[in-house]
Amino acid sequence: IIRHLGANGLRDLSDTGYDRDVAIAVSNTVVLAALKGHVEVLNGNSPAVADPADTVTVRAFGPDPDDSGRIRVWSTSLPFASNPVVWEIPATDGLTIGPRVVRAYFNDVNGSGTSNYRKGAVKTVMLSTGVNLLDLQIDR
Repeated sequence: IIRHLGANGLRDLSDTGYDRDVAIAVSNTVVLAALKGHVEVLNGNSPAVADPADTVTVRAFGPDPDDSGRIRVWSTSLPFASNPVVWEIPATDGLTIGPRVVRAYFNDVNGSGTSNYRKGAVKTVMLSTGVNLLDLQIDR
């Protein structure tokens, strides 16, 4: 518990205004979040034609809840069966609240079997408890 005794510095529950005492309870449990949205794949200024052989991947990067000195990556990968692609990283994947960096990736597999890998812009987001929404774009 973090306590602040107000402007007068005295512990008095009857204080009001700036003198009012404040207490905040901090939990030692990890608070989880979900992140979902759409990834629109563009071909220039127009939406690209969906091809289920291609894939769209969304990755969120942030401190590892088990070791804050390391970066953890949360990821989801989906076939490019529709445009935009609906994606989600659920809270059950262990995604935690706080500032995160998110990026979408597009893997276009052409007829020869070689990949054409594209990256969307890097987005920063502050995740709160519950479901957080973020729409992304990739220009292939």
